[in-house]
Amino acid sequence: MEIDNEYLHRFFPDTGYENAFDLICKFADTSNTDRSYFGYIEKIFRFSKQPRPVKTVALCNVKLNNGGIERVLSLLSAGLAELENGTKYNIIIATDEEPAANDYDLSPLVSRYILPAYDPEKNNYRERGNALLELIDKQQIDAFVFSSYAAPGLLWDLLTIKSSTRNPAFFIHLHNYFPSIFAIPRQNIDLVWQAFSAADGIITLSDADRKICQNLNKKTYKIINPCLTNQADKKNQWKDGTHHILWIGRISQQKQPLEIVKIMKHVTEELPDAVCHVVGSDDDALMVLLKKSISENKLDNRIILEGFHKSVDDFYQNADVFISTSSFEGFPSTYMESASYGIPSVTYDIPWLEYYNIIDGWEKVPQYDEKAAAKAIISLLRNKSYWEERSRRIYESFLKYRAHNTAEDWTEVFDNYEKGITPPQYEMSSAEYAEVLNQIAFFHARSLEFIDEIYKSSSYRVGNKLIKPLHALKKLKKKLNG
Repeated sequence: MEIDNEYLHRFFPDTGYENAFDLICKFADTSNTDRSYFGYIEKIFRFSKQPRPVKTVALCNVKLNNGGIERVLSLLSAGLAELENGTKYNIIIATDEEPAANDYDLSPLVSRYILPAYDPEKNNYRERGNALLELIDKQQIDAFVFSSYAAPGLLWDLLTIKSSTRNPAFFIHLHNYFPSIFAIPRQNIDLVWQAFSAADGIITLSDADRKICQNLNKKTYKIINPCLTNQADKKNQWKDGTHHILWIGRISQQKQPLEIVKIMKHVTEELPDAVCHVVGSDDDALMVLLKKSISENKLDNRIILEGFHKSVDDFYQNADVFISTSSFEGFPSTYMESASYGIPSVTYDIPWLEYYNIIDGWEKVPQYDEKAAAKAIISLLRNKSYWEERSRRIYESFLKYRAHNTAEDWTEVFDNYEKGITPPQYEMSSAEYAEVLNQIAFFHARSLEFIDEIYKSSSYRVGNKLIKPLHALKKLKKKLNG
């Protein structure tokens, strides 16, 4: 694949490089120490190329196993490849990691491609950039959809892809709440911000994220995730004398598994035979802490660490109550899976979740309020009529969600790109803007030693960038009102 040097030199003028791809590689490999690229990259916002028809789409991520994003990619790729509305897409999955035994299944209509991983510490972007250009050339890619939305090489991948003569579209699929990006210590926030602003579109999972991201990029959409389960005929029924609680997800700081111990300590005081099945793995160090906490609280027989399972159907069928202790989520697949079985849920509150708008009958409690969570769990396990009423509401609302084909929503994104159409814009209230800044500060504080560093950080600068439209609107109103 040839590099479009004329295009790149529009925003990289007078660089002295014969091939502008060399400049991308230089910036990628020195971005941790050299900030001179900012003066060049800002020019990309003032230059665009003619969009091309979208027929072949590459969905990109780090891996294809052990995670909600990965399961979504498995289903979304199949949905796009198997659309029955007359639209045909050739779908490719591109990952940094080689295929593994625990990868989620792919449709036979979807092909797999491996990209070299980029490590800023190893100065190895050239290998990845060349592989992207080769993929574009061999597979005739028309659009990329990047699910690794906070990857350190996101901006460099965008510049490399957009520099090719074929000019594929570049979309970012945001699988989490936008401010949560600022909780990632290794992430260079400035690079992510530039990539989000320069992308051909951003796909979010909630109304809140759509409003936030439209301040960075007007071509922002909300598309909920596809239903990850085909089962809807195995609704759980009330079981006398059983008190099985299910927690399922990655063992990670985001999911806050240590909260399980605090909750179960209160639950077992009222229901000594209650058992919580913890299904998942990931962070070995956190798992050690979890095991220690379970042992110290003498809950070894009350909290069972089941490990990672590719198939989790048996755990759902056995569950009486589903719980989640996550501090933040985007569109958690486990919430929807539990709803597909009609399992009443008790979750730590995550205000922006679209789940609360789609599913009915849930119980939510404030973050870290283990007593309230335990009380809600005990109420469900002790009261048959209450359990059945909650189960029915959750199950019926899930059936409505399952009937929606989200893959068809993506055709609007691709069609709008081809036609140069900007989606409808949604304004944020002053209260919503304030909440965004609070959330950015909260998530960034998780990775900072001192809270006052927030105000010196690029995260806070991005936050202020987000609220500028509000300030401008207030000034205009004040001027008009005389």
